[in-house]
Amino acid sequence: MVSCQIKKSLGNFELNVDFTMENETLVIVGHSGCGKSTTLRALSGLLTPDEGVIEVEGQVFFNKEKKINVSPEYREIGFLFQNYALFPHMTIFENVAYGLAARKLLKPEIERRVIEQLEQLNILAYADNIPAELSGGQQQRVALARALVLKPKLLLLDEPLSALDVTTRDRVRRELKKTLAELKIPAIVVTHDYEDAISLGHRIMVMDGGRVIQEGTPQELIIQPRSEFVADFSGTNYFDATYLGQTNGIGQYRLSNGNAIIQTQNVDKKGKEVSILIHPWDIRITKEKPVGKFVNVIPSKVTRILSYGNRFRVDIEGTIPLMTEIARDQMNILSDLDEGQSIYAIIENEAVQVFSHSEEEAYA
Repeated sequence: MVSCQIKKSLGNFELNVDFTMENETLVIVGHSGCGKSTTLRALSGLLTPDEGVIEVEGQVFFNKEKKINVSPEYREIGFLFQNYALFPHMTIFENVAYGLAARKLLKPEIERRVIEQLEQLNILAYADNIPAELSGGQQQRVALARALVLKPKLLLLDEPLSALDVTTRDRVRRELKKTLAELKIPAIVVTHDYEDAISLGHRIMVMDGGRVIQEGTPQELIIQPRSEFVADFSGTNYFDATYLGQTNGIGQYRLSNGNAIIQTQNVDKKGKEVSILIHPWDIRITKEKPVGKFVNVIPSKVTRILSYGNRFRVDIEGTIPLMTEIARDQMNILSDLDEGQSIYAIIENEAVQVFSHSEEEAYA
């Protein structure tokens, strides 16, 4: 188990994180400057916290009160840096062997462990090459091998896929997920990419302003985001709104980003300032103006269409911007749907969830 409760002041910025994890992959996401990479640096020993405790698999690496601060090289933590930080003049073998040599292991032991790790990651054939002769994905595996050859108790990965092009990124993401699953050690991944987070993480921890604002499984974050940032990151429609009242059990809410009014049976009576949540898969799209009684019909235009396997994300813009998710069979019915096309978004009243601000604050 990994336990981290630390505080660190850096000028006007204050890091204050408290979390525990088992043998799983925890993904940390958040805006630039929110404290993601700072948390990794503190865990690895590259940054000393002002207060707190860091414990990995029963071993205390940092304890301010007990004056314990284990040096980075003795923390048994592997760190995969964003730019991989490979030595350009060294061969792949020498790069992977570097940490073992620094620990003064005997040469036969170093050779055995390096070859074993290169074989495991399918890069033994490049042992005599230098990093510049390898692709981005291969360089990432070298950096991963250098971290794993030390047999760490915890693996830290800072934006491990950000340096890769889109085509390579998808393949390497799958490879990395498989590798992390086989390691059976705790791993913490920092990323700003939604696909990386939901693909790699058993749990996702969202940070803002140096603090954890929400933590949970990818599904939990999608179903019940507790802030606009979490909703936007997970692809859920989230709006601040004002409760106007109700007629015949139907509540009316004016959204703060325009004059749009959303109606729903989920009436909030706790206060006028609320948040509205609409999942993208609960929004239907039609090319023709719907006939009949629909509570929420929003004329819109398609701004973007993205394919995700057997589903499509369709972003639309009308009186309010919306993200929708459509299954492939439904997309076939909407044949020739294209960007710039006029459509109608239909939102049933039961699909609109309402949260009072007091409820959201209770989660924080």
